[in-house]
Amino acid sequence: MTVHKDARGLRRAERFKFALHRLKAAIGYQRRVPLQLRDVDGYCRIAAGDGSVFRVSPVSWRQYKKGLAARLRLLDRQYLFTALDPPPGPVLDVGAHVGEFALLALNRGRAVYAVEPDPDALACFRRNLAGRESVTVIDALVWNAEEELTFTFAASKADSSIFGADVPEMTTGTIRRRATTLDRIAGDHGIDGLAFLKCDAEGAEPEVLEGGRELLRRTARIALDTGPERRGGRTSAACEALLRDAGFTVRTRERGRILTYGTRDGGLPELPE
Repeated sequence: MTVHKDARGLRRAERFKFALHRLKAAIGYQRRVPLQLRDVDGYCRIAAGDGSVFRVSPVSWRQYKKGLAARLRLLDRQYLFTALDPPPGPVLDVGAHVGEFALLALNRGRAVYAVEPDPDALACFRRNLAGRESVTVIDALVWNAEEELTFTFAASKADSSIFGADVPEMTTGTIRRRATTLDRIAGDHGIDGLAFLKCDAEGAEPEVLEGGRELLRRTARIALDTGPERRGGRTSAACEALLRDAGFTVRTRERGRILTYGTRDGGLPELPE
């Protein structure tokens, strides 16, 4: 984790790229927008013309080259939240990180339950959604059983995981903490059913589903990040099998970021490349 949470915390080559971005933004090249990186209480506030977001580290600045709204539109395209057209009901965001997908769902009038186990990401989440109603923040590590696990912190790259960080040098520590299950979370928070379940558990997606078999029966739409985050291995095949067993129509998008989608009441839309 960088000491400075502004442009000074970037490596020299990355500082040059950030300066080049600012020049391009000044002339409107490729619809880029000016960005400001500010250290606020040990976190990085990335400010664009259409809003700002708190991140654990300034290394995330590239995701906002075209502004916050463009970032949310990208997440919408990735997780197909709009395209899957979920019925009325709440959204559960497992692996909510700093709250961007939760913000997307809130902006579309949904009640959101957001689960995040990393304390730094959770601190940013609370700042990013401060004052927003209809969001329930759940500090929990989700697994297929209630047991003690070792959890690795790497929030600056959204890489915190029970399987260790994909980029070891970004690791900031480990902790032993007790995991819980989706079904237990649903029971504790009175979640009778879900319109949409989004999950990015950094390789633990199969275990998350195994611990939520009852809740899955009451879930209409699902989108999972099933890319190579389990010590380099994908989780798409295992997740597809679990979803089909739960009665979902399932498809995985193979290009770019690997995501697996499921619906209960009809076919899936064409998946964008």
